[in-house]
Amino acid sequence: MIMGTNKSDFEEAKIEAMKTKIRDNNGNPLPIWSTPLSKLRNYGLGLWLYMLFLKWMAAISIILSICITPAVI
Repeated sequence: MIMGTNKSDFEEAKIEAMKTKIRDNNGNPLPIWSTPLSKLRNYGLGLWLYMLFLKWMAAISIILSICITPAVI
C-alpha cells in the first residue's frame, strides 16, 4: 500500500474519474475511437479538433505510404 493513501482516497479518485468520462444519454461510456465526430463536438472544441486531426493524419499517412512504396521497392 502506498503511504499516505487509503481506500477512500482511491474510491474518491475513481468516482471523480467516472464523472469526467464521455457518456451517452443513458450514462454508458462512449468509446471515443468509434464515436462519430458530430457527437464528440458536444464535449468541447478541443477534443473534436484533436480527433479530426488524427483522422486526417491517418488518411494522409496511408496515401503517402502508397505513394512512397514504389520508390522504396
